[in-house]
Amino acid sequence: MAKLSAQLGVKMKIVMRVLGVVLGLFVLAIGALGFYAYAPDIPREELVAKYGSEASQFVVLESGITVHMRDEGCRSCDAVFLVHGSNASLHTWGPWVEFLSENWRVVTMDLPGHGLTGPTSDGDYTLPRAADVVEEVRQYLDINSLHIAGNSRGGSVALSYTVDHPERVLSMALLDAVGAPWPIAEEDEDGDIPLVYQLMANETIANTLKNFITPDLIREALLDAFSNPDAVTDEMVERYFEIGRFPGTRETVLMRSRMAYYTDDFEPSRELTMPVIVMWGEDDNLVPLAMADTFMEAMPHAQLVTYPGVGHAPMEEIPAQSATDYQLFLNAIAPIQPVSTALVHQNGQALFGYYMAAGESELRIGDWVVSHLFIDDAANVDAWDVESSADYFAPVMFEIVDTSSAWVEGEIGGGYENGTRGLPTQFAITSDRVEFTGAAEHLGQITFSGSYNRAGVEAAYEIGATEDVVITGRLQIGETVFENASFSWFAGD
Repeated sequence: MAKLSAQLGVKMKIVMRVLGVVLGLFVLAIGALGFYAYAPDIPREELVAKYGSEASQFVVLESGITVHMRDEGCRSCDAVFLVHGSNASLHTWGPWVEFLSENWRVVTMDLPGHGLTGPTSDGDYTLPRAADVVEEVRQYLDINSLHIAGNSRGGSVALSYTVDHPERVLSMALLDAVGAPWPIAEEDEDGDIPLVYQLMANETIANTLKNFITPDLIREALLDAFSNPDAVTDEMVERYFEIGRFPGTRETVLMRSRMAYYTDDFEPSRELTMPVIVMWGEDDNLVPLAMADTFMEAMPHAQLVTYPGVGHAPMEEIPAQSATDYQLFLNAIAPIQPVSTALVHQNGQALFGYYMAAGESELRIGDWVVSHLFIDDAANVDAWDVESSADYFAPVMFEIVDTSSAWVEGEIGGGYENGTRGLPTQFAITSDRVEFTGAAEHLGQITFSGSYNRAGVEAAYEIGATEDVVITGRLQIGETVFENASFSWFAGD
């Protein structure tokens, strides 16, 4: 018996020693975490200096909130409000702001508890409060009506705002938005939930570790949100990591993580009549594509655009394509007016000419092939009026030939006997953009949004033509989309 007691005593000592070692390792681990990963708040002034811009305004709203906002672009144009998602900031819209600013007044803001706005005194970070902030910004800027777009939780804010103020909203865009009842999703077979989400899901752990979030954890979360890992840059990770350390912001993150993203305004959204576009990354790991179908069921008049191989934030992952799609949607609602001073002149002539379809692949729809884009001289472009224009000619139009028709020889070469023209309902030719919306008989609607190599055309004037590509953009004819439609330049005879 004494021997057994001695053996138990030895074993107990071993167990206690093991527990002591484990406890010691745990303490060391926590100490190491504190030494290597502790990330204190960054002073507001330091963050404003680094992440503010010349366009940044810090405005005291009627409710007493001081909000960081930017009012950019064309002040005489229709306003577009862009609303960011949870734990993001107005910076997420940077590429869209740059793209849209030429033809739209673009307003972005950091919602309460985000970005350089930071926490509020009353701790209200609900969806209705966020929608109220959007309205306060509208009132402050004295903007009568607006287009609104929102991503993720910002989509829910945009939906709530639109339901509350339908008389103010010209159109709504929902990008990978929450706000609708969550659809039944398939289980994640890999169970691959980013560690930062697992930590924040536990309130005790989250409160303990909220000051120990590292750049690597931020990167892991962003990689889960983006389908293309190259879109997650070091600069982006640094911005999220540092802005998230705005004094008091981490406490607001924990508060919002326990709030529902479903909004009571989803059911009333069925009564909305303004134009709506739903834009979704098909590889969204955070908000399933099925949610887009839920929005479309509620608003069947909406347009749906999905992006294969794209994740939760199309405006950052594919900024040019998503912004082009959005601008084409806006153009159909509020046409861009021709800009009289935007065409570049050389020796008294505008960039008149035939922009011939170029590139390795034909712009073909069945038997129809795009031959060229015609742009007339500046005087005719500026004088164009859709109400009085002819039904066979416009100063900006697409020539499309029917390759099933007979080939006819001419003085300067041959051509197909039959064809059709894409005539505009609106267009804009600026110093670096070509925007076109119209239609062609037999083929339906045509939209084009392209970038313009002005220097390439000017250089080609000396020889009368160039084989180099001078316009590249997204062309859609009916249901057929050409993502990189390219055109060279020919002066004509």
